[in-house]
Amino acid sequence: MFLYGNFENLVAEAYNQFSGNTVKPGVQLTLRPLRITDMFSKALVFAAIGLVHVAIPSGLLAQGSAGTVLRPVRITTPPKLDGILDDEAWAGEPLPLDGWSSYNPMRGEAPAEKTQVWIGYDNEALYFAFRCLDTQPEKIRTTISRRDNAFGDDWVGLSLDSSRAGQLAYHLFVNPSGIQMDALQSGSTGEDFAPDWVWQSAGHVGADGWSAEIRVPLENIRFRSGTDVRMGVLFWRRLSRTGVSASWPEMTPGKWVFESNAIVSFDELQSRRLFEMIPSATFSGNQARSERARWNSTRARGDVGVSVKYGLTSAVTLDATVNPDFSQVESDAFEVEVNQRFPVFFSEKRPFFMEGLGLFNLAG
Repeated sequence: MFLYGNFENLVAEAYNQFSGNTVKPGVQLTLRPLRITDMFSKALVFAAIGLVHVAIPSGLLAQGSAGTVLRPVRITTPPKLDGILDDEAWAGEPLPLDGWSSYNPMRGEAPAEKTQVWIGYDNEALYFAFRCLDTQPEKIRTTISRRDNAFGDDWVGLSLDSSRAGQLAYHLFVNPSGIQMDALQSGSTGEDFAPDWVWQSAGHVGADGWSAEIRVPLENIRFRSGTDVRMGVLFWRRLSRTGVSASWPEMTPGKWVFESNAIVSFDELQSRRLFEMIPSATFSGNQARSERARWNSTRARGDVGVSVKYGLTSAVTLDATVNPDFSQVESDAFEVEVNQRFPVFFSEKRPFFMEGLGLFNLAG
């Protein structure tokens, strides 16, 4: 069997056949006979195709990881979290976020309504403001519901990859009533709505749409201090009356948060040392009935415990607990199990087990 051309030409030819595209003008084929065995020729063609398959996505990943660099402003007076964007922090122009694009139910369409975003920060927290313009404000849907249960409403939010490691991202969403929805995005296991981060939010419905404010305390996110701290960010908005969800930057097919986010650069941002202590004290008493109409004496019992969370560094957190009181943890939601053939799983809500939750949730 004969193959003609050198290895680079073989790669180009394999790319043309399997992708339907054409190599760039200027590629010259030098016809030079090369006698090789049939088995080796198949291996060579397969290797060439493999190189094309690997090289093309890697270029796209590099382009997506570079992204747009956003420069937030350092604010001197923290905004009042009431959902009304009349604070000094939001007096400037919004970020130049052109190119919002839908991802559900249709992909790649320009949204019908405009969304404006501001970012600010100080030594205590990161601040985000959203103005969601709406030509039909009377059709804005909002409810007062439990946490993580307002995805049927209008909502807006962001995904923050604070360490830019491409492994974890914080999802923070809010509806026009200020109801929070949050999740942890892991590159291996996907979204987990069990964690409930400590952050503040507020919403307000006006004559031209609605607005929202979000405050993220620095001690609750993981990042490395420095003069140019860079994080990945992606913004979201859902318009409930049309059922359309859009994002900025655009999420291209086959990619997710870590490959689609833009870069936000903070000047002189220092991480804050995390310290939490939750003491607990409980008292209980019980009686037992050994004979009919007779109870034994009451047996009283007291329990004291404490849970401590301390940030040793921006990447290492000490979590310790002694005799934890899990009776105060949010109870499991009611589930109907009639004719249920599969086991019911509940989200983890115990504080001690929330730190580093993604390390123990393995894919599959």
